[in-house]
Amino acid sequence: MPERAPPGREKDLARALARRRPHLPLLLSERMTRRIFAAIKRALRNGGRVEIRGFGAFFLRERKARFLRDPRNGAVVEIPPTRIPRFRAARGLARRVADGGE
Repeated sequence: MPERAPPGREKDLARALARRRPHLPLLLSERMTRRIFAAIKRALRNGGRVEIRGFGAFFLRERKARFLRDPRNGAVVEIPPTRIPRFRAARGLARRVADGGE
């Protein structure tokens, strides 16, 4: 039987994990996924990088300050520098996705 579409939300990921590991209660699966994402967010907030071997890396990219023009009134607006969270897939993951395999 083919597997359902990949999970798109945290709760969907927890349910998929519980389905693949029947000995793992759904509540524990939800708690685990919540803690994993919380740890990633905490590391990024502190300027760190999170690398999951064979999956990819979460990191921050610095975006420089810039000036944009407001299309409604033509006024120039300064956008301050920001940090943008990014994800780069590992080569193995990118290859598996490209090949359509698991």
